[in-house]
Order: sequence, then C-alpha cells, then structure tokens
Amino acid sequence: SLPPNKQITSFINSYNQNRGYIDYLSLKAEMPDWEFRSYGGSCDDGAIAGIDNVALQMQRSAWIFHSKHMGDGFGHILYSAMACGRPVITRISDYKGKLGEELMEDEETVLDIDKRSSDDLYLYIATLPPIKYEYMCQQAYERFTSKVHYDEEAQSIKKFLENLV
Repeated sequence: SLPPNKQITSFINSYNQNRGYIDYLSLKAEMPDWEFRSYGGSCDDGAIAGIDNVALQMQRSAWIFHSKHMGDGFGHILYSAMACGRPVITRISDYKGKLGEELMEDEETVLDIDKRSSDDLYLYIATLPPIKYEYMCQQAYERFTSKVHYDEEAQSIKKFLENLV
C-alpha cells in the first residue's frame, strides 16, 4: 500500500560533499509539496542508529533517493531499500558493471536520473498511478529476494571456514 506521506529520503553520509547532492537539491526544488529527508553524518536530519530504525524510516518513505556518484557498487542502503520494497531514485550509470546493477531496472525498481531532468522526475512521480507505484514497490522487493541469498552465502562461508581447520 502507499506510504502515509509524500516523502523522499536519502541515507548518504556527508551528502553535501557528494556530487549526488546536486541531484537531491534539484529534485527537492521541483517538489515543494513533498517532504525531503536526509539522514546520515553531517546531513540535515542527523544520523539514524540501527538497521531497524533505518528500515522503519525507509518504510515511511515513498522513495529512497540514492544518487551517489561514488562508492563500491554494492551499497547497503540500495539493498535495504529494495528489501523494504521501496523504489530508488538513482543514476544507473553509477552502478554499471558493479554488483548493485543487478537490482536496477528503470521504471520497474528504480527511476534513472540519467534519463530525466528534475522536472521530468517530478512529473513522473506526480502523475504515477497508485497501481504503478505499488507495482514498483513489489518489483523492488521481488528483485531483492531473487538476487540476494544471504542465508545461503552464510552457509557457504561457514563450510569454507570449517574446511580451513
């Protein structure tokens, strides 16, 4: 179901020092009727401690904004957003050839900033039918569950470690 409020949230530490911050500010300027939150060290709304609290805030948000222009290409925020069934506003190009790319498909699990201006992003979000938004939430969650198998990985690592002795 739709989140209770029109909220877009970022969880990038020291976001104002990252080039993706310009994307964030541009979209925020286009969407005065939406609430924008920025969590993390040196961010407007401060840090959130604990993955449960991060997940709760993600579930309160309609979209997770994650334009980063750097990083290792995994991103616990990207994966956590999908696990919470929240579509992500990002630049797919930042993940080209990296692990996080496996989760991304424009208009299915993410909105690709590379393909849209801030105004176009706002228009897409503002005119998105609720059924399509719910579909994107479902697709984000399903993409996560089809690609990520932490329990299996843990068992493989455990077996590996047992064989070292």
